[in-house]
Amino acid sequence: EDQERGNKMNVTNLATVVGPNILHKLKSSLKEREFAIVKQDQADNPEEVIAVVSDLIRHHQEMGKIPASFHDDLLRRLLIDEPEAVDFVLTKKFMATNETRDSNDEDDTL
Repeated sequence: EDQERGNKMNVTNLATVVGPNILHKLKSSLKEREFAIVKQDQADNPEEVIAVVSDLIRHHQEMGKIPASFHDDLLRRLLIDEPEAVDFVLTKKFMATNETRDSNDEDDTL
């Protein structure tokens, strides 16, 4: 489940490598060599870092999704306040959709 064919990096291994670069102690602005942390015991707990980054990796497809109701409400408000922006966004989406379809049609004919 966690591995692609030929890939030895499962989610935990990837989180172990990437995690410390994403979640690390912050340098304090007062002294260059001090670190600003909430609790000292949490600063040196790589298991928590790995767990958090593993969850981020596992759920990456859900991150950043906008619920359809919010998207619809936003477009309706923009349509009132900024109709040119809505026209631009919808035209761009339409063009991207057509390019994808055209590309798929070319693949089918080969």
